[in-house]
Amino acid sequence: MKKPLLLFICLISFTIRAASQTPEQRTASETIRSFVKWYGENWEKLSRLESNAINTGISDPKEKTIPSLYSINFREVEKYIAELSSTCFFSEEYLEVQRQQFEDADTYFKENPQYEGPPEGFQYDRFFLTQEDFFEDIKNIDNIRITEKLLKNNATNVRMYLSHCNMTYSYLLSMQKGEWQIDSITVYSIPYG
Repeated sequence: MKKPLLLFICLISFTIRAASQTPEQRTASETIRSFVKWYGENWEKLSRLESNAINTGISDPKEKTIPSLYSINFREVEKYIAELSSTCFFSEEYLEVQRQQFEDADTYFKENPQYEGPPEGFQYDRFFLTQEDFFEDIKNIDNIRITEKLLKNNATNVRMYLSHCNMTYSYLLSMQKGEWQIDSITVYSIPYG
């Protein structure tokens, strides 16, 4: 009789401890895993949306005209931002940084006319901040070690190391309407221990 009672007390204690964990403690790492899986599945679509936002100056090769200069198509930028926003992975703060990057690129193109080659500022992946092949790593996202550190003001820092491209990612997330959302992504070219 004592064993079932002891088992029952342990079970209740474990349930109370698990229930007392806040959503912040339970889901920030899961949010990053979900984001990485989503990105792996939607990379082509996002790349196309990003490319549509850049007027690249490509002209018909049969024509003898000079290609137009690179510029930013802000109507297409908003489609790109809307797609990111629809996922609920990104905070408004992050989306504003993305908008600002397109505005900065447009200013750069005006000050430094360019009509060929990779557009300045768009030579690397926007979310993994590299030209390295991160797909080998994200295929195994469920096996990648992710650590999480709760910060003040409903914020957390989540770190993830991708061994194939030898990069450590630091995600700053904040709690928005009961969900973790990415505020910033920083990359380090060194592993973490």
